[in-house]
Amino acid sequence: EGGRRTGRVAPVLSRCIAVRWSTLPPFLTFSRAHLHILSLSHIPPHTFVLLYTMEERHIRVPRTARYHVLGDVGTARAIWIVLHGYGQLARFFLNAFEGQQQGLLIVAPEGLSRFYLDEAHKRVGATWMTREDREHEIQDQIGYLDTLTDLLMKDTGPVPLHVLGFSQGVATAARWSLAGTQQFADLVFWSGTLPPEPSAELLAKRWKSTR
Repeated sequence: EGGRRTGRVAPVLSRCIAVRWSTLPPFLTFSRAHLHILSLSHIPPHTFVLLYTMEERHIRVPRTARYHVLGDVGTARAIWIVLHGYGQLARFFLNAFEGQQQGLLIVAPEGLSRFYLDEAHKRVGATWMTREDREHEIQDQIGYLDTLTDLLMKDTGPVPLHVLGFSQGVATAARWSLAGTQQFADLVFWSGTLPPEPSAELLAKRWKSTR
């Protein structure tokens, strides 16, 4: 326990390995905090089962996010942030708003996770999140959208902020409105559903001044 031994290591059970102390390789070091030694009657003498307990950890890293823009920051009287749906790319989603940018800055951020849509790996889409590690995914997307909005308003000044979410972007917009730092003038939901976690009371309180 906590020692260093030499030789072969053979798997015997899920998340377990049987070890003969005399044959452990010298580069293996077992930590008392992570390994528990069990002496079992059916295991050969001088052999132990080491049960390794896996730990999940997280680290924050800088990364680059992509967004696309229609309009002129110098003349924009308002900002519209439009959030695409599952499997879309921001530049294609923004095409739907072409010609509507007069006096506006229309911005399409892209979800932080991209993936291939077809077996040939030719078509690429993006997603805002999945159910895997969802709480961190939600925190990351909210921080991303808050940071982007702060950056845009350095150029436009304090203009009204309007947000539209399409499909998966509906849940993204709703979560951002509830947990982000920005105040929305208008919030538009298009062909999507609200996320399951907020209560009706929280929605009413947070959206009291939002159309």
